[in-house]
Amino acid sequence: MKKLGMIAAFAMFMLPTFAQAKHSLGFAAGSTYGIGLSYALDLDSGHGFQLTGLPYWNDEDGMIAGGLNYRYTLHQNGRVGIYGSYGLAGMLAKSTHYDCVQTDAPHALVGVVEECTNVEELDYNIATGPGVGLQMYFWDNLVVRFELPLTLRYGTDGWGITPIPNFALMYRWGD
Repeated sequence: MKKLGMIAAFAMFMLPTFAQAKHSLGFAAGSTYGIGLSYALDLDSGHGFQLTGLPYWNDEDGMIAGGLNYRYTLHQNGRVGIYGSYGLAGMLAKSTHYDCVQTDAPHALVGVVEECTNVEELDYNIATGPGVGLQMYFWDNLVVRFELPLTLRYGTDGWGITPIPNFALMYRWGD
């Protein structure tokens, strides 16, 4: 896990430097953002990209989530902007629990015997779709993004169209 974190940090800082680019680092969650730590690159041309991820896994439960989002700024006045986007996100979750069945035992002291089995469930979800968002800048370096995508998703529950909003809170730096 430590090596993965070091590789991710190295890759983030070694991205090609674009002229007039703004970088952001923070947290994001949503249907096409994914959930977790997020890095965004915004170019002065109006194009932007955001990568989000969260790995958590152990013997009993876990979740691996991630997302990639493309953004194009439609209008911006320096403090508020509106943008269109297209995102792709995925999630894999594992949970473990015991499923117990009680049976009568005529010779037992309590009268009931429980037979338990360990049950492991895996859930997954993939979501993609376009959206429209609003980004607001506070002070010099804080950006808040709120977006409503029209998300087509497929997962353990089947197919669906869900307008689950995206939200990001990030620290921003650059030219």
